[in-house]
Amino acid sequence: MANILVVGAGPTGLTMAATLARHGVMPRLIERATVPPADRSRAIVLQARTLELFDDLGIVREVLDEALVVASANVFTQGGGRGTITIKPEWIDSLYGRFATLPQDETERILGELVARCGVTAERGVALVGFEDGEGSGVAVLQHADGREERMEIDYLLGCDGAHSAVRHLAGIEFPGSMYPDECLLGDVQMRWRLPDDQLSICPVADGVLLAFPLPGEHHFRIIMILPATAQPEDRHLEAEEFLAQLRRMVPRVAGAVDEPTILESRWLTRYRLHSRGVPTYRKGRAFVAGDAAHIHSPAGGQGMNTGIQDAYNLGWKLALVARGVVPPAVLDTYHTERHRVGEVLLKSTDRMFSALAGGGRIGLAVRRFAPALAIRALGFPIVGKRLARFVSQTGIRYRDSALSTEAHGAGRLPRHAPHAGDRAPDVELGYRHRVSDLLRGPHHTLLLFGGRSTALIERFSELAREVTARYGDLVKPVVIRLANAQPPRGEVDEHGAAHDRYGADPGAIYLVRPDGYIGFRGAET
Repeated sequence: MANILVVGAGPTGLTMAATLARHGVMPRLIERATVPPADRSRAIVLQARTLELFDDLGIVREVLDEALVVASANVFTQGGGRGTITIKPEWIDSLYGRFATLPQDETERILGELVARCGVTAERGVALVGFEDGEGSGVAVLQHADGREERMEIDYLLGCDGAHSAVRHLAGIEFPGSMYPDECLLGDVQMRWRLPDDQLSICPVADGVLLAFPLPGEHHFRIIMILPATAQPEDRHLEAEEFLAQLRRMVPRVAGAVDEPTILESRWLTRYRLHSRGVPTYRKGRAFVAGDAAHIHSPAGGQGMNTGIQDAYNLGWKLALVARGVVPPAVLDTYHTERHRVGEVLLKSTDRMFSALAGGGRIGLAVRRFAPALAIRALGFPIVGKRLARFVSQTGIRYRDSALSTEAHGAGRLPRHAPHAGDRAPDVELGYRHRVSDLLRGPHHTLLLFGGRSTALIERFSELAREVTARYGDLVKPVVIRLANAQPPRGEVDEHGAAHDRYGADPGAIYLVRPDGYIGFRGAET
């Protein structure tokens, strides 16, 4: 079995380790810090796609028990107006139609417990200080907290070690980009004001923007204020008096009806400069980078941690199958082709969002003055709301141009609304408390065979399912799906036909869904 070293035990590294272990490959997981650093609470937003992955990992109930689901957002205008945008679950094909907030240290705790249950130990106080990429294998040089050095022979090195990634540096992967002329004042506070405890608030002002994310707990908020920088890039210190003064300066100017905020408790205050950077390649030899090691950007949109978790979920199953000899090593090249494009879109979109929220000059001022009112009106149109929801929730990500996305000759007969190879498999109800995601859950490919009411197809697909199981064992789970009252009574029942309709089954549709929930193959049988 391959020797795989995962560097970094944040959300990305923990997800990577858990995914590998679930697929039968036990990695080694190291973390430079002896204890989780204080700024690990920076990321708080869990998008719908991440919640779907947590569902597949078996931890979503535990996460949601601790998290706060956000159903709406307040958007203020500089004239004192206020609009409320309701996040409608039906805008995306998912059981998790809204985002949730949870401090990153809690997300890490739950992921860490999952990793431990999978049999992987996170070795803290161990740093990567050297890397040699050889012909047959590589060597990682590790330094332990007591100063002892260790040389480890490795087949693959996975850099999940953040913006200052040692893996990226030692592998010689560039990290081009720039620093914004703005800084972020950030605080976890218990605060009393007139706004609800369960709504996101967006407050633009002339020189910046304030975002108030509700967190679990009474009157608990994550406050993000993006303003022109006044401190040196390395200065992270933020006094409570400065934070409160800026908070009070920004809130009353956009929300005249809102009481002046009062901070009951400051749990964490910091400032930092914002960067936009991305690697040109996610792989160099046997070294890979994921999460903040591959891309960093402004906090606009709550995308960063979620993207890193999906990076890990994309690479983890592929690397496990390569390590087990199930698929050829060339499959690993699709990690870059699939996720690099996602990272590029992420950087461009967050840059645009950041410019709209906090950009300088007359254009930035005009955007902050007029965009909130326009956004409130535009999101009243379902087509706009759906498009934005699919982007922000990350359920709209697709890999249609990937070498792993194959369309059979008969796929052209499927209707236009049917998902394509490379799309995320839509999660649709099959019946009461039973969904397509229930069929996909687990470390395997899933072959969905839609038989409709055709007795001949149901019989043919049932035989095909037996052949697939005999040949591939637990690598592929075949599932025959039929409509209610169809004969013979085999497979899963699509009680109201919602799945047949969403997947464009006429009947006769065939979809092979990858372990990460994306369609690898689609075809049609008659």
